[in-house]
Amino acid sequence: MSKERVKALNLIHNEFLLNGVKNIFIIGTGNIGGTLLKQIKEIDNEKLRVCGIINQEKMLMNEEGGIDLNGWDKKLEKGQKANLASFLSWSRSVYLSNKIFVDCTASEYIAKKYLDLAQNGFHIVTPNKKFNVLPLDQYKNLREVLGKAKKKFLYEANVGAGLPVISTIWDLLKSGDKIVKIEGIFSGTLSYIFNTYDGKKSFSEIVKLARKLGYTEPCGQKTFGAGPGNRTCVGTN
Repeated sequence: MSKERVKALNLIHNEFLLNGVKNIFIIGTGNIGGTLLKQIKEIDNEKLRVCGIINQEKMLMNEEGGIDLNGWDKKLEKGQKANLASFLSWSRSVYLSNKIFVDCTASEYIAKKYLDLAQNGFHIVTPNKKFNVLPLDQYKNLREVLGKAKKKFLYEANVGAGLPVISTIWDLLKSGDKIVKIEGIFSGTLSYIFNTYDGKKSFSEIVKLARKLGYTEPCGQKTFGAGPGNRTCVGTN
């Protein structure tokens, strides 16, 4: 049986027998990635299946039935040594429909993989801001590829600390409204700092408190694609 026939049978099985299960591949298991995995576990939705998890050190992959998220962090610690190229190659090759790549890093190296992932049939969901500040032609190219494949690029968490800022703007434009001006502080960190600062505590104290509460992007870890000794902020990772 050819690979294409195997792929077709798996896709049909997934759509009709599994009723369109969403197959999720997550990169980054820090503040946001870890919280996302916790939320998916708590939702207990049979239509959400995490097939792959990778961070800087370890990776887990399970095409058959997905990863049991009970104690996923302990399982990840005992998983294979992280190899990003192998993880991406495997995730591209598995014969599943509704594949969703969730980038919970702050890595430009990962962001530059989006086009390749889109060409291989992934939806892309990310709080990573790096792709949206690359040259505009790269953004248009990604949108064109995703449009032809009827896939989505969702980056709501890029601004507004997860508030539905971007989707609200899109909905207004689609309904025929003309947006004349947008004002606001769309950084969760700055919003916290400015709302907390009252002159009684020093600015530095409030920044430290914001970091303690998890609003800021912690530095000091090595992110995906960084060279030897290259340390960078990986706040969403």
